[in-house]
Amino acid sequence: MLSAARNPIVLFGALHFFPILPHSVMLYAFLRKTHTFLAYLLFLAHFGAILFHTLIVRDGMLSRMLPGRAGAR
Repeated sequence: MLSAARNPIVLFGALHFFPILPHSVMLYAFLRKTHTFLAYLLFLAHFGAILFHTLIVRDGMLSRMLPGRAGAR
């Protein structure tokens, strides 16, 4: 997505990765929308999984995930 927008891909400090896609505004817009959609999808999947474990399975998953809770290891 960065190389389609003609932005540098910085690895470490002054070390840059070579562009892997040609500069294209249309390609950047498509990749940006796809990235946003997948981010929301992943968030909803994780949120659904914790609801499932909390309300259906009742295995204490949420209490193990939260810091400072009694179920934390």
